[in-house]
Amino acid sequence: MPDISNAERIAWQRRATILLGRLLELAAKDGLPAITWTVQDAGASLSGQVLSHPGTGRRERFETWRDAITRASGQDPDHAHEYNSGTGETRLVTGWDHLPVKLGASRDQLYPAVNVTLAASIWADESEG
Repeated sequence: MPDISNAERIAWQRRATILLGRLLELAAKDGLPAITWTVQDAGASLSGQVLSHPGTGRRERFETWRDAITRASGQDPDHAHEYNSGTGETRLVTGWDHLPVKLGASRDQLYPAVNVTLAASIWADESEG
C-alpha cells in the first residue's frame, strides 16, 4: 500500500473544513447550540462532540444537531448507537459515511464527501432536563 502524502492529508482536511463551514452556517441560521468540532488528519473526517456544561440537556443538544444534519443533507445517519457503559455513562454516537460537502446533494454525488461523527456522553449523576 502506498504511503499517503502530506498533500493528500491536507486535501482531506480542507474538504472537512468546507463542510464544517457549511454546518456552522446552518447552526447560525437555525440557532443550533455551539459544540466542539475536530477535523481529523486521516481521511476526510469531521467529528462533533456535545461537551457542554452542565450536562443537563446534552441529549437534547445532540438530537438537535443530529436532526439538523439529517434535514440539511437529506440523508439519514449510516449508524446510530447508544451505549451504556455500566459506569453511569451513556454514550450517544451517530455518523454519516460519505456526507457530500454540498449539503443536500444526492447520495450518488459522493465526491467530495466527508465522514461525520456526532457524539455525546451523558452521566447518570447529571439529571437530564
